[in-house]
Amino acid sequence: MAKKAVRQSPVSILNAWWSTWLMVAFLTSGALVASWVYLTSPGQLPFKSVSIQGEFEYLDRADVERRVEEYLEGGFVSLDMDTLRAAINDLPWVADVAIRRQWPDTLHVQVTEQSPLAHWGDKAFVNLQGDVFIPEKTRDVASSIYLMGPEGSSYTVVEQYLALRSSAVSLPIRIKSLSLNQYGEWHVKFDDGLDLELGSEAVTQRWNRFTKYYSQVVAQKKPQRIDMRYEHGFAVRWSDEAVIEVKANG
Repeated sequence: MAKKAVRQSPVSILNAWWSTWLMVAFLTSGALVASWVYLTSPGQLPFKSVSIQGEFEYLDRADVERRVEEYLEGGFVSLDMDTLRAAINDLPWVADVAIRRQWPDTLHVQVTEQSPLAHWGDKAFVNLQGDVFIPEKTRDVASSIYLMGPEGSSYTVVEQYLALRSSAVSLPIRIKSLSLNQYGEWHVKFDDGLDLELGSEAVTQRWNRFTKYYSQVVAQKKPQRIDMRYEHGFAVRWSDEAVIEVKANG
């Protein structure tokens, strides 16, 4: 007598399908984990080529190479890019650094060097964005401009310097230093030795008045110091120590 075929219920079929799917998923994820552990092991896929690029005028390329060698731990997958980037960026003359990997064994390091706008105080430099940096080694910097101010004022001082410089292109003298003191008062020294006091109020107006009357002042004789902190004029100290007050319109 023939046996009757046993029909599986839909629930049984679904359970069998889920069991098979879970087994496959388990094996696949296990293989993925094992592969990831293998690839992220420090000794796997080591870098065979490191390319350091950038135009260096003040930065010593050897310093960058040593920093890369010191922090180049791990392989293509396991390298801690953020740590390496921070380590290179910590070098005083580095403004920015970009790192990328190229399969299968090459690391590219692009370094942007700091571009000093001026000296900041006695030992530091400041760039066009107002960032102050202190190099470990002294370098001959082309800029002979000196900017100074209280801690945290570098952005304000750089902004003021750029504004004054752009509006003084018609003058035969150039700004040598610009300083801001703790009271918010501005002092300018020019390359011919002239000292200019602008004070803390109406600085732009006083500067415009100075540039307007400068040629008339020097037409008389060489000034040593000009004080613009007057409501309707300014005071001039000549090189022979004589002092006069000048009334001005505007």
